[in-house]
Amino acid sequence: MCHNKKWRLKTRYGTNASRYVFDYIGDFHLSRAIVNRENKFGFLDRNCKIVIPIIYDNVSIFDSNGMAKVSLDGREFFIDREGSKVILDNLS
Repeated sequence: MCHNKKWRLKTRYGTNASRYVFDYIGDFHLSRAIVNRENKFGFLDRNCKIVIPIIYDNVSIFDSNGMAKVSLDGREFFIDREGSKVILDNLS
């Protein structure tokens, strides 16, 4: 539900599904949705719980391998669906 350009998740019965209000809520990909609040990004699960903190400067959706590219303080890296940093092997 959108009110005054802020988003809140509601259940099908009209009650609040989350205590948080967001500037943006994306579609779900691999059971995670991008959320934005005060120019920072994180992820919700399908139970409307913040499962990856809203701390990132930018994020991408999760790919088919379950990884999302994120940026934080000028550094880019990948995280898994639980929010853990993923170290990629150099294949070259």
